[in-house]
Formats: sequence, structure tokens, C-alpha cells
Amino acid sequence: MANSRAVQDLETAIAQSDDDKVTVSKQTARDLIPDQGTTNDLFRMLVSGLLVLALVSLGGLIFLTADANDATSPDLVLVTFTASLTGLLGLFVKSPSSP
Repeated sequence: MANSRAVQDLETAIAQSDDDKVTVSKQTARDLIPDQGTTNDLFRMLVSGLLVLALVSLGGLIFLTADANDATSPDLVLVTFTASLTGLLGLFVKSPSSP
């Protein structure tokens, strides 16, 4: 309930302002920040999606290299696999800006 009210307050402030910056109350800003449960759910969905993408591209890479067809190039699937794997691993690396 508070979240929808905060969004309405923000939309009203944006509609009434001609500037690039909009001033909102601290309570409105706090209401827009997701709680820890929502953040955890979003993180789980992101990790699950990257894991599925990595597994699908790994399966495609194995299939393309095992089909024994010289005309088939597994480069695109390899790029997808390495990109999704590095993205997945990057989620668990400690930020260099944190102490």
C-alpha cells in the first residue's frame, strides 16, 4: 500500500516539475526501496536465470561439438556460455569499493 502511494507521490512531483531534478520527501524515497525479502527473491531469480542460460548454452556447446559436422561453428554458443558463466560468477565476487 505504501509503495503504490510513494509511486503516486513521485509521479505527481515529476508532473508538477519542469526541472530535471525533483524533490521528494524522505518517506517517499524510503517507501520505494524494496525490502530484504523482495531483494532476496530478485537475486534468486537472477541467479536461476543465469544458471539456466549457462546450462542451456553448455548443452548447446556440447551438442555442436559432438555432431561431427565441420560446417558447424560452436563459437556463438561458446561466447554465450562464457558470458553467462562470468556474469554468474561476478554476482558472488566482493565489490572492490567495499572495505
